[in-house]
Amino acid sequence: MARKKIQRFNFDEIWQLGCRPFGGGQFRTPDEMLEAAYEYFQWCDQHPLIRKEAVKYQGFLSIGEIEVRRPYSMEGLTLHLGVASSFFRSRKIEIRKKAEEANASTLDIEMLEAIERVELIVRTQQIEGALISEFNAGLVARLNNITDTSNTGTIADAAVQIIVRDSETAKNLKGLALDL
Repeated sequence: MARKKIQRFNFDEIWQLGCRPFGGGQFRTPDEMLEAAYEYFQWCDQHPLIRKEAVKYQGFLSIGEIEVRRPYSMEGLTLHLGVASSFFRSRKIEIRKKAEEANASTLDIEMLEAIERVELIVRTQQIEGALISEFNAGLVARLNNITDTSNTGTIADAAVQIIVRDSETAKNLKGLALDL
């Protein structure tokens, strides 16, 4: 089976590629918005990033190009869709407010579900890429507000057991503890 030739683009060309005219976010249906999002995901899959690496072979050093998967991002998606970076966030707030007031239509609820699905796809692709070291795990964690819950600071009131070998040291330690 012949492999499809992948067209390569520079970082500074991404804004030109596959983008809808700005203001194109007036989707009539959730399916229309999902279809446009899937076009963006497909574009990302078909246009990997190129990482240049030094390669040493038989004593000779050369620069090799390695294709790496392009991560999905909400920023790239909004650029592709031709909408403001706040589009998804503000649309979700608007629909949730309507839902609280019992004014949300079925179409509104479906749009909310579609937006949340798109966000989940982006987040999942980023996290899975980070898990296999394809993407920078620290950056992915920050982008997705994932925090490490382990405490790396000081622990208040930590109990320490000290075993002393003589009574004079034990007496000095007790006196020291009273001073604290």
